[in-house]
Amino acid sequence: ILENLYRIKGQYWNCERSPSPEGPTSGSFWCMASQGNVELKYSDMAILYGITNDTFQWQILGGIDSSETKPPTEYYSYSEQADYIPIYVELDTNGNNPEEIGAYIGDTCIGATTVFPDDTTVLVPGYMNGMSGEVSFQQYYGTKSESLVRKEYYVRNNLTGEWEKGSINAGENQKVYYISLNNRRQDQNPTRHSVNIKCFPNPTSNECLIEYSIEKGGQIHLAVYDIFGSKLIVLHKGVYQAGTYSLTWGLKGSNGSKLPPGLYIVRLETETEKAQVKMVVTH
Repeated sequence: ILENLYRIKGQYWNCERSPSPEGPTSGSFWCMASQGNVELKYSDMAILYGITNDTFQWQILGGIDSSETKPPTEYYSYSEQADYIPIYVELDTNGNNPEEIGAYIGDTCIGATTVFPDDTTVLVPGYMNGMSGEVSFQQYYGTKSESLVRKEYYVRNNLTGEWEKGSINAGENQKVYYISLNNRRQDQNPTRHSVNIKCFPNPTSNECLIEYSIEKGGQIHLAVYDIFGSKLIVLHKGVYQAGTYSLTWGLKGSNGSKLPPGLYIVRLETETEKAQVKMVVTH
């Protein structure tokens, strides 16, 4: 059964088949984070997601002993829903962990977790069903004056495995997020200057204008992918001269059907470099 799953989610824990940091062609591994005991008892509910076919292997994130239950948060309060979006938060490894971390949309706390001193990654449940807006993170160190707010951080691209500076938006409707509060992620992405791509408007519901530029002529490949890396449609392919180009896309896949609401990746590739942008399709 495990060979056909990519996620197992309980009330206070989540196991995720994660793309390899080396990119989508390098396989995947399992990771886990929790807010309490990782166990299943008779009558407990767990949600199973399939299908995938990689070798199963556990990799525990956060240094949490599964026998040690995390106490509920005291500084941050939120309302639980029937389901949540797992948000893995990599901490800043400076030896001074906060006592609690809370996720916010505006002034509303959508989830929080207690942090242990030896944690490196924690699970914040994102109860954001029906909400929209940018997600910020607060770190509580024991007094109100020491609560640090992060509106920008590093977000791991689930398609490429790379870390990108920015924020997550509830309207993206992703199934899981990996974010980092560690500034060392800044130096882990290759610099791209010769290819660029933008989409307008974003989010969009009817069509979008895709604008892209290449500084050196040659073979290009412009395509749209879902968040699992499946190619949905090739928009342009061939030899192009250096310059700036644009096209209007009606949000349809190669079969002519309109794409359902969700998060998509528009990627431009040349012979030596690539650039991509996340695009949110709404109703």
